[in-house]
Formats: sequence, structure tokens, C-alpha cells
Amino acid sequence: SVTDTQIIAAQADGVVLVVRQGLAQKLAIKRSIELLKMVKANLLGYVLNDVAPKNGYGYGYGYGYGYGYGYDNKSK
Repeated sequence: SVTDTQIIAAQADGVVLVVRQGLAQKLAIKRSIELLKMVKANLLGYVLNDVAPKNGYGYGYGYGYGYGYGYDNKSK
């Protein structure tokens, strides 16, 4: 049988498989990939989510903006 995911994946330009660390089993992931291949889905890649960092190393990006306004009422 064909699942809803297969129907949509066959019509989409690409598919990203999201896998939750510690929950998804290898066999289930392999089966998902097989089902997508059956309908010739364009598997763009994988996202591993809910990953717990084990050390302080890594890559990150940040952006910030700030603005302040006020008076100094201290007596001199």
C-alpha cells in the first residue's frame, strides 16, 4: 500500500527526512528511505533533531541588537 507521505513525496521537488535522536530506530529509518525510493522521491537529506550536546565544542551563529536611552541622576 502507498502512504500519504509517499503520495506527497512523489509530487514534491524534494524531501527532507527528520529523525529524532534516541527515538527513531535504525530499521524504521531504513524502511522510510525504502518507501521514499519506491515512489522515486528526491531525498535531499536528513535532519537529526533533539540532539543533546556532549561537550562544549561546536559551531554557532548569533546576531544581536541593542539600544539604550536614559539619564544619569547621580549628584556630583
